[in-house]
Amino acid sequence: GVIDVSTVRKYAEVKKGYTYFRDGDVLFAKITPCMENGKMAVARQLRNGIGFGSTEFHVLRPREGVDAHYVYHFVSSARFRAEAAHRMTGAVGQKRVPSAFLEQTEIPLPPINEQRRIVAEMEKQFSRLTAAVANVKRARARLSAYRGSVLSAVQNGELRGMNYSDWPVQTIGELATTVQYGSSTKTSATEKGMPVLRMGNIENGELVLDNLKYLPVNHDEFPDLLLETGDLLFNRTNSPELVGKVAVYKGNPSPCSYASYLIRLRFNDEVVPEFVAYVLNSSFGRAWVRSVVSQQVGQANVNGSKLKAFQFRLPSMNLQRELVAEAERHLSIIRETGAQLVAAERRSERLRGRLLADAFPKLGAKEK
Repeated sequence: GVIDVSTVRKYAEVKKGYTYFRDGDVLFAKITPCMENGKMAVARQLRNGIGFGSTEFHVLRPREGVDAHYVYHFVSSARFRAEAAHRMTGAVGQKRVPSAFLEQTEIPLPPINEQRRIVAEMEKQFSRLTAAVANVKRARARLSAYRGSVLSAVQNGELRGMNYSDWPVQTIGELATTVQYGSSTKTSATEKGMPVLRMGNIENGELVLDNLKYLPVNHDEFPDLLLETGDLLFNRTNSPELVGKVAVYKGNPSPCSYASYLIRLRFNDEVVPEFVAYVLNSSFGRAWVRSVVSQQVGQANVNGSKLKAFQFRLPSMNLQRELVAEAERHLSIIRETGAQLVAAERRSERLRGRLLADAFPKLGAKEK
């Protein structure tokens, strides 16, 4: 609901090929998915009172006796956007709300003083919701920092008050019995078969089983590329901030394979895979990824040879198990709290929608 007016250009550069608007106009994104996502705003604080912008929005200019913010709240309501989406025309991916729909839509219009009273009340409630969401986001940031400190405490032994300098230094190459790339064969989202884990299935050190894709169960790379419980998956190619994320496969779904952007690590009997995952996901592991990453056409990459050379300190098996168990206790609290914060944020969004629905209980378009 806010317009960014920081970009200023000469009038001669924008007088053609741009959409003109002025202070007090309501900008309404007309193309999918911007309209469905609620990209609307009242134009305010424009240099010289005028502005130019994308051709992909409609400009709604209220007549005298109509409050711009009243119109904005009306068109940004979920109910109105759902109706606008139903009236879109054009090809898939390029659908737009026709101007005729906006021209014909009826809006409940009380006197101007009542409009302003409604707007003031809604914005008072919205400011409370905005403050609540800001608090939730701050809490989520603190939770993320807490998670990072837990992982670092695993890596350096602080979780159990240990002096990690006594632990022997090992490399992935010395500990792994398998360092193997996944399948590069194109997968399908519609034809069910063997599930294939991809880089998007790794989130915050865990496997998220959403949006799975599949290969035929008789694919010629099986059973060689089937995962076993305890296999560690390393994301070798991604954006710079996401390359190197890891998670341990714990047997679900079973059977299961993995895609070529992931490297499968299988360790000898001296290693608890979760311990290595925590080390790689810690600030120590992330710093190592940044130090060895190579950049290729917008994608960062860490290959198998570099991964095998990764050095870290490895305690005894018993201590690895103790550290992993202690870390999991902390991380389970983080997961539970994070889920509560997400639920709180969603409740705030539902309340926002409910306020708009209560303010504008009826809407419709005149039919020709």
